[in-house]
Amino acid sequence: MHVYATDCYALEVVAAYNAGLIKGIHVKTFAPTEAITKEQMSTILSRVLMAQGLEAPTAEECDEILAVFADADQVSG
Repeated sequence: MHVYATDCYALEVVAAYNAGLIKGIHVKTFAPTEAITKEQMSTILSRVLMAQGLEAPTAEECDEILAVFADADQVSG
């Protein structure tokens, strides 16, 4: 799926892409109407933190944070 200039979310997708916060599901392909996974959301949040000059949690801290989720063992490293 592509994002067209007429899509109501087009400006936001372009801004997030240009800021390096999102990369899409494939090169230049986005799926803005698809559900987002916890893993994808955490990747975006990590990029937002770094863009603001903040440090993202370490791998160990992430493991502790994710431990409360029943599917924590399914998150790829």
